Amino acid sequence: EAICNYAVDNPDVTGIGTQMHISADVPRDNIRAMFERMVKTGKKVRVSELDVTKGIADQGELIVYIFDQYLKIVPKEQRGGITFWGVSDKHSWLGFSKEPLLYDTKYRRKDAYLKLHAYLLEASGLDK
Repeated sequence: EAICNYAVDNPDVTGIGTQMHISADVPRDNIRAMFERMVKTGKKVRVSELDVTKGIADQGELIVYIFDQYLKIVPKEQRGGITFWGVSDKHSWLGFSKEPLLYDTKYRRKDAYLKLHAYLLEASGLDK
């Protein structure tokens, strides 16, 4: 909250972001509320270093939820992008056993990749 207030009051700050290292079990309401607070700053909103460690909840569904909320809550003129923290679980800073990325240790697309890909195709209208 203090960071958001600082961003609002400081004209030299042009954007606000979050390093998003989270578990698949993080409460979804927390993600929505975070985007809502960030948007209120009026600054660009960026998600960097996204990785989602496996948990009880579905990793792919949470990643889709993050993208969906970002696109629904953050106005186009405030979008600064979303990036992942790596490509393959093989070289993840978290270690391969937590399976935080879209590709497995052999660089095969995981279920999370397939769900995000399908969502992005649908959201863009390119699935037709």
